Amino acid sequence: HPLLQGRYGSDCTRGCPLLFSVEPSFSEPTCLGATNTVTWDNAVGADNVGLEVDGRKDFAFVHPRLRDLYIAGNLAAVWSQVRLGENTGIQSSDQRALQGQSPLVLNVSVGYDNPISGTRISLLYNVFGRRIAEVGALGAPDTYEEPVHQLDLVGSQRLGAGFAIGLKLQNLLDAETVFTQGDQEVERGRRGVRIGLSLSWDATAVGSQGSGLKR
Repeated sequence: HPLLQGRYGSDCTRGCPLLFSVEPSFSEPTCLGATNTVTWDNAVGADNVGLEVDGRKDFAFVHPRLRDLYIAGNLAAVWSQVRLGENTGIQSSDQRALQGQSPLVLNVSVGYDNPISGTRISLLYNVFGRRIAEVGALGAPDTYEEPVHQLDLVGSQRLGAGFAIGLKLQNLLDAETVFTQGDQEVERGRRGVRIGLSLSWDATAVGSQGSGLKR
């Protein structure tokens, strides 16, 4: 469920246990059989229990001049269960994982961050575990989105006078997105590579630039 997605415990340096119990009713997308019509239905509540471990390390241990290079990553493992109670309605099951919640999410990044020159660049890798895309109805099984490997390249350069230029290259692998229902593949496609270029201005940075950061 969108309310429960995101990076849990992102301030952890070693690992954090995660426990969520959601009692107010909320809605999830439900696929209505062969018509492939998607609507919303309420659930009694849900539980999310998980653990996230993340860390970051620069390369100064190799050589002091490599202190601006770093590697970082996080791994989240989440168990989820939605409880429908008497609100099963047309849905095929009364207990299942939360729609959109992956049991595993892995992020790894390798980057360069120089606060003096204002140069930042990072290569980001992400993969998520198999997750429910649409909830099954009328006896049909749930539709799952299979794992997708994604690679992004993000960079920015401070130009001076508060200006900075940024570049984003997203989904460089352009891996296929596959959806399955039971033992059948129901959809397959590619989302394409996305390129973004930005120019930003930060008024608060005008006075701070050139203040003489030294190492």
